[in-house]
Amino acid sequence: MREQATVNGKIIDKIPYGQKVEIPSMDQDFNSYHEDSFLPGINEDGSSDVKITGYWFKVDYNGKSGYVFSGYLSRFPAFIMQKTTDNGLCESSEEYLNRNFKVLNVIAKAEDSTGYGIQYKTTMYEPGIMIIDNSEEKGIAMTFVFANMTMNEALLFVKFNFQLFEVKNPDDRSKLESGMHFYGQSVSYDKYEINFPAPDGKITILQLGITILITYYGSC
Repeated sequence: MREQATVNGKIIDKIPYGQKVEIPSMDQDFNSYHEDSFLPGINEDGSSDVKITGYWFKVDYNGKSGYVFSGYLSRFPAFIMQKTTDNGLCESSEEYLNRNFKVLNVIAKAEDSTGYGIQYKTTMYEPGIMIIDNSEEKGIAMTFVFANMTMNEALLFVKFNFQLFEVKNPDDRSKLESGMHFYGQSVSYDKYEINFPAPDGKITILQLGITILITYYGSC
C-alpha cells in the first residue's frame, strides 16, 4: 500500500496475501492506469505479453489509507497456500471451489467407445460457476466457467490454480521452449493464450461479456 497512486509511491504498509481491504466508493482516480507483467510472450518487443491491467485504488486497511494496484485485488476468495501437501504449494481448484461455493449439481458420464476412456463430468456451483471435465487417459481437458468475473480475476485464478507463482522463465525470450516453459500470448483484448509445458498443452482465457471461460488441455 503506497502513499501516492504510483509504483514509485512511498510504501506505507504491506498487506498480507488473502487479506480484505475496504474500497471507498468515492475518491477514486481512474486516470492512474497501470499494468504489470503476468507472463512474457515470445515476441521481443513485448507485444504478445500477458499483462494484468488496472488502476491505483485508494483503500482502507489496518487503520490506514493508501493506494494499491487494483490488478491484484479480487472479489473472489483467496486460495489457501499449503506448503506441505501433495497438491504442491496451493490447494487444488476442486478443493478451492468446494470450500467456497455451494455445489448445485454434478453430472458424470463415462464413454469408452473411443478406446481412450473419455469421461464427461460437469459440476455446477452457486453462483454461476461450472467445471466441465472432458479428460481421458491420454490427457487432461477441462473448462471453467465463471459468471461475473473480470479478466484480472481470471488471471489471478490461473496464477494459483496452475501454481504460476512458482514459474522461473529465462530472461532471454528466444530460450522459451514449449515443452519447458510457460509463456503467454495476448490474442486480443478479450483473449489470452498461455503455453502449458510438460505435459504439453495450452490454457485459454476468453472473456464473453461478464462471463469468463478458462479452458486447458495437456497431453502426456
